[in-house]
Amino acid sequence: MSGDAYGFDCVVQRSSKLIGGDQARLTVDLTRPDATFPFRTRLWKNPAAMSYLADGAAGAVDDRRAWVMLPASCWDKIPSSGANASPVLELEVSNGTADRQALAATAVHAARQIAGDVGCSAPELSRPVRLQGPAEKGGAGRTDTANACGLKGFRLPDSAFFDGEATPGGERFTGTGASAWACTLDLDGPAEPQLTFALSQDRTLTKFAGGDPAVADRDGVALLECADGTAYVSMHRNDAYEDLLLDNKVPGDRWNDPSVPSPTRWRRSWTAARWPEHRGDRRTGHVAAGAANFPVK
Repeated sequence: MSGDAYGFDCVVQRSSKLIGGDQARLTVDLTRPDATFPFRTRLWKNPAAMSYLADGAAGAVDDRRAWVMLPASCWDKIPSSGANASPVLELEVSNGTADRQALAATAVHAARQIAGDVGCSAPELSRPVRLQGPAEKGGAGRTDTANACGLKGFRLPDSAFFDGEATPGGERFTGTGASAWACTLDLDGPAEPQLTFALSQDRTLTKFAGGDPAVADRDGVALLECADGTAYVSMHRNDAYEDLLLDNKVPGDRWNDPSVPSPTRWRRSWTAARWPEHRGDRRTGHVAAGAANFPVK
């Protein structure tokens, strides 16, 4: 482990007198991802099954991984690997699982220690750690194609499905009360195609994403200006679904069919179901009038 507050990775391994079997191992690493980080990297794998910090810092946890983003006041105090990078503390458990509350508390404590060592103000890291996990009721079940992800009016077009390869299946989405929300559609099919929708209104994360002009040009993501703050939204198709789009392409027709799940078109449909008053995003300069039905706090 390095003596620098920001130049380290750390491995903790539990010892045992029992012979045989791998020992549980906790790896702690301070990384500097770029603006593709929100909902896109391995730390966000299966975001609808994660628990999110409900107060204070931006972060999430599952049974094996946790991450906490250091607040903006620390960004210029910790050397970065690029102009649009931000320090993120990552914890990962191997050869076992961890209690989510305990793992989240460990991550927040470590992030608070780093912030103190480099001399940046981080009151959000001093608040009690409270998690909001997947919805307990109605958060998992079969997809209603007319009201997907529990959103009234979020309709999945028939052309989004492929007979025998991708048909309406299950869905999982997170509960309310945190600054992030996610929904994964697990389509039925041998290749296990998936579509994931996610959003965050956390100020640290949206400031981070907004610091990179390329965010506005990436298909499937957007920063929406709402009456109560900025929201980062993302739609992701897994490789299996991307392959189906290619395999089932009809020359000159199907690929450009407006009902096929283009991230941009679906983002607009999803946004319209989530915010009926919304009229655009930073790509067009429009501002959402409100977010009365926003799924997070």
